Amino acid sequence: MRGQALEQTFLTSRRHARIELVFFVNAGDPSVAVTFEMLRVLARRKVAAVELCVPFPKSLTDGALIRASHQRALVNGIDLPTVLKLVARARDELGIAIVLLADYGHTVEPLGLARFLRACHSAGAHATLIHGLQQTKRQAYVEESEGLGLGRIMSFFAGSHERVRQAAYRETEGFIYVVSRFGRTGQKAGFDTVMLNRLIGIRSETDKPLAVGFGVKTANDIATLRRAGADAAIIGSAATAVVQNHIENPARITAALDELVRQLGTACAANTGTHYTEARRDG
Repeated sequence: MRGQALEQTFLTSRRHARIELVFFVNAGDPSVAVTFEMLRVLARRKVAAVELCVPFPKSLTDGALIRASHQRALVNGIDLPTVLKLVARARDELGIAIVLLADYGHTVEPLGLARFLRACHSAGAHATLIHGLQQTKRQAYVEESEGLGLGRIMSFFAGSHERVRQAAYRETEGFIYVVSRFGRTGQKAGFDTVMLNRLIGIRSETDKPLAVGFGVKTANDIATLRRAGADAAIIGSAATAVVQNHIENPARITAALDELVRQLGTACAANTGTHYTEARRDG
């Protein structure tokens, strides 16, 4: 059961007071070959999981940086079959856990939910994260995934209503994606006391692994989230910026990504075995 195996990775790290890293990688930006080398770097650095995205247009939750990444990949002709081949190669050669991110309207609906999930499972994905999943499809998503042994990454905002949170706790297998704030990726940096106290409250409600995304840019951010009870930090815009910054010289991307992972990894291990019991502002 791949979702359970993914979940166990985070639970084991929690017992050692360690926070894990999950990197967002937009498949095919700037090329499939470079994407695979990025996955190789992340596997070598023992990143817990990669959120590998099937690029899609008109993302309402992404800022300009990631939207530009989607567009570059779409111009390259990147589609679901191409990404699934990448997943299968990563499984066979790298052994890294892949969470396949796809937009419901652009990628999943045309194929059909059941066929999409079977294809992801066959390729070797550990879990899926469906952007824009319709509420009426959630039960089918859970049942189809469970039947395959495929994990499900459910998400909510840190300030979401309790019933939304409780539904995610029931339906998730792998980790819960806690969106730190309303808005788009790549905008605000840092985490305020309100958000951190919300995260502490969420931690008290569930044993499911919690991965926090939106606004995670520095080692200090990761240390702050670890102390507040997060099991993982999702690195999206910071990783995409590596590609953007070297788009004219893609040969430099993997070395720059390796350095980013190294820098952020310095904050993953705790100095003590406890989390903060209340949030506070850093500095």
